[in-house]
Amino acid sequence: MKLRTRPDTTPEASPRERAAFLRLVSLLLQYPDDGLLAARDELCRAAGALPVSPGRDDLVAFTGWYRECEPMPLARSYVETFDLRRRSSLYLTYYLHGDTRRRGMALLTLKQRYRVAGLVPPEGELPDFLPVVCEFAALAGPVTGEAPLRQHRRGWS
Repeated sequence: MKLRTRPDTTPEASPRERAAFLRLVSLLLQYPDDGLLAARDELCRAAGALPVSPGRDDLVAFTGWYRECEPMPLARSYVETFDLRRRSSLYLTYYLHGDTRRRGMALLTLKQRYRVAGLVPPEGELPDFLPVVCEFAALAGPVTGEAPLRQHRRGWS
């Protein structure tokens, strides 16, 4: 992905457009299982249908690679990127708190935030898993839903 060095002049995305973007990101940040592999063409179409935004071109390029990549190299890339490097963990609270008691409190706070919004994180997944946080942001909207992303930005940026 490219770093942006000057202010973006594209118009602000609507909440609906932001939600579509975040849902797509949520899916693409998950392990490429059989379901996601079967949906690769649909994911590419969804990225191409997004309105112009700061991350759209990057997402279109990524989904093009994702569609063309063979399943084993795709899975290997995912594991090498997210499972074998601490620096690219998909668990947001890890960056701010490491494996400490404060992280446990941050996880509990996220879970409570989801429940207040009427959502329950999936079984077997921590509430700070980035795909879960992105899905929450898409469902709960820019103010409430994107707050955890903003809160943890300084930890991984």
